[in-house]
Amino acid sequence: MSLLSDSFNEPGRDHWGAVQTVFFAGGGVQGGRVIGASDKIAAYPAADPQTPENMAATMYHCLGIPHTTAWHDEEERPHHIYHASPIEGLL
Repeated sequence: MSLLSDSFNEPGRDHWGAVQTVFFAGGGVQGGRVIGASDKIAAYPAADPQTPENMAATMYHCLGIPHTTAWHDEEERPHHIYHASPIEGLL
């Protein structure tokens, strides 16, 4: 079995990119956790997929920045810092 994906015409390193390993340490997250699972060939998420937005929301949450925090542009329109939910299994 190869670690290469089925599409070799895409830019990049030509391997599965939908499943990754990410480490969080300290700062309010609980250690020793495994969040999610991949399919049998480790190509795609099979359980509890997360996004970069969820990771950012987790960091903001641990920093004490509420999801209601927003900055306002020149027209006074609010732009929320983040919309995703923190990864509950890490908190």
